[in-house]
Amino acid sequence: GYLSELPAGKEWILSASHNRQEEGKQLMLDFLRQHREPPKAFIASSLPILEGTLSALRETYGFIPSDIPIGTFDEHQMLGFLPNAVWSMRQDEDAWAQHAFHLMQQKLQGENADVKITVPMTLIHRPLSVEKQRSQ
Repeated sequence: GYLSELPAGKEWILSASHNRQEEGKQLMLDFLRQHREPPKAFIASSLPILEGTLSALRETYGFIPSDIPIGTFDEHQMLGFLPNAVWSMRQDEDAWAQHAFHLMQQKLQGENADVKITVPMTLIHRPLSVEKQRSQ
């Protein structure tokens, strides 16, 4: 899997037990304590986790270093206000809900609901703000 592609291995993968801002903040504080410098780049599993990581960076350095490329799942227009290059995945929650509802109905009716469904996502790239200024 993807872990084999990482040059340093699992020590670069941090995980939280809950999808909350507080968890993201603690993850970043733990990273900063261990590595004594901000990450070169990072991916947050959700907007609440991202919010926490950004909060920890701001509390530690007084600002969010703009040279850190950021990736996240979920999409929000406010991501465009970050000075960083940001990649986010727009997920189709309506399609997920429709598929889940349909599969639950099948299961309740005794039908086979053991299927794999793929819901497409859209990658959105917001370039570094300096790149934005150059392109204007």
